Amino acid sequence: MSSEETTRCQISNDFTATILVKRDILPVKEQAQALIRHGLNETLPFQDFSPKQKIIIELGELVARASYKDMLVLSSVFNGSFERLKHSFENSLIPKISHSPGKQPFNFQKVFCTAEHLSFWFLDDSQGVALPMLRLELSSVKVESHFGDNLSSTFTLNVDYFNQKIYGWEPFIEPWKVKHINLIWKSDYLHLGLKSDPNSPLDINITQTLIQQVKQFHAKWIVHKRDLDRDFRNYCIRSRADHLPYLLKNESGSSLLFTTDVEEISKARLSKRKSNAKWFSVAQDKNCTFEFPIKRLIAKERSNDSRQLIVRVDGWEEISPVDVDSVGTYFRLSKIIGSSSKRDSIRARVVVEVTMDADGKKVVTIRSALLAINQLLEPIILRFSDPAKQNPPVEINLQSGGKLPIPLKLVNYEMDVCPFLTSSSVEGQTVDWRIAKLSGEVVNQMLKYKIALKEKYYWMCLSIKRENYPEYESLSGHTIIFVPPMSLTNLLPVEIEFTVETDIKQSYRIGAGKRFQLASVNLNNPIYLSFRTEIFKTKQPVMINRSQYVDRTIQDDKRIPFPMIDGNNRELDMYGSVYISRGGSLQISLW
Repeated sequence: MSSEETTRCQISNDFTATILVKRDILPVKEQAQALIRHGLNETLPFQDFSPKQKIIIELGELVARASYKDMLVLSSVFNGSFERLKHSFENSLIPKISHSPGKQPFNFQKVFCTAEHLSFWFLDDSQGVALPMLRLELSSVKVESHFGDNLSSTFTLNVDYFNQKIYGWEPFIEPWKVKHINLIWKSDYLHLGLKSDPNSPLDINITQTLIQQVKQFHAKWIVHKRDLDRDFRNYCIRSRADHLPYLLKNESGSSLLFTTDVEEISKARLSKRKSNAKWFSVAQDKNCTFEFPIKRLIAKERSNDSRQLIVRVDGWEEISPVDVDSVGTYFRLSKIIGSSSKRDSIRARVVVEVTMDADGKKVVTIRSALLAINQLLEPIILRFSDPAKQNPPVEINLQSGGKLPIPLKLVNYEMDVCPFLTSSSVEGQTVDWRIAKLSGEVVNQMLKYKIALKEKYYWMCLSIKRENYPEYESLSGHTIIFVPPMSLTNLLPVEIEFTVETDIKQSYRIGAGKRFQLASVNLNNPIYLSFRTEIFKTKQPVMINRSQYVDRTIQDDKRIPFPMIDGNNRELDMYGSVYISRGGSLQISLW
């Protein structure tokens, strides 16, 4: 018993139960009916006038949580205890009291049970932790049973399933009031009667999330049950957590500290004393696994009893507590340490992103609210300059296809961008994300770079989107996407050679089913396209002007014909779906 805290698994909450044994006195009417039934001169059966008792049970609010493994443990404990108790009675030294033949000390006839609220949770502990799966709740319960004859009851039933993504309960069966349920059993038949309240329909909710979770549980249930049935004792050597371990990913660009002991910090501040909370350190671009204390099992859920974090990024003040139970994106404001006054303080928005991996583990990502995505074929160089000229410039290389949360310490710097070309150096162009001020607003721009050695130009489109954060125009809350000005997708089963002519004439090849991106096209001028295959070629170049497709999106693309002809003057129509994509770039799909 010295290791009770490390081995115990709480099955139920602390609840009250009142059990009364009372004499069951028949009403005068029923006694008279018995006399009439048997006759006044006949001797009544002995059991009709022997004392009878009834059991009255009143239960307080009860919450019981158990998994299949818990059922096996309880069954083993009870069976073993009853066997030992039976053996001790048989070998007891205490003399046994002999009763009169045919007379029992108790003659129980009825059982009455009432309960205001009963809750039964079914848990999934196949991953080593006890995760809620299903909850059955009964309220206003009244049960009456005659031993060996029948059972009748009235109650209100509802069933919920646990949505692991939002970390909360969602209804499966809405509250359903059962007016009367009657169960009668005999040796040769069983009768069940049920009557619900006319004003309480049976509503069943089946959602996609429920179906997915049922499939996931069923996939691992067979193996888990087989292992438990084989030897469940090896799986019962320690207590279980009520949640999977969390994973914290530090993408803030600096080291950070975090704590789960939010309650201790709040109490320390109220009493103006030093906090005893334990802080955990996570280096830049590193991950850390952590857990919360196991929640105490209570009869009713408390809305404020949530799992929260407090995060402190190096060089910045700690943010207010963040709830990480539910999947979602949360934000907090932070102020740089060392500001002389509130007016001159440098603030930034910290994003806390909670996601769920394939195993159901919650992943908490700490980053800034400024995100850069490179969809160009070439890497780009992001250069950050301190407006106050107190710190040296910082350069970050963002690879093709990469996504970068801008370091928190750089979000208030001035940003320049240029493509990283090995053949020559290119001067950077300014990117000002503050021009997108309204929530959900998207601003498209096109940047032009001169390649000195080749006397050519490199074009880049960028999309600046103001995310749906509260209206703080001076604070970052944007996603910046860098894209090539033009992309062609070949949906034909053959390779295509195409020629594009704007300021200069260029020819390229696209394989079947491939996509080609072009960064040397000036979309401000008309573009002339011509195509050629092994057999066919376009009759003449087709002009495309981006200004004609400004309002065309992928849902509203425009079909353009490209008439083609072979060596025998046989015609073939090829088409292109043209629309405007991110950053104002031009997208063409050939088919």
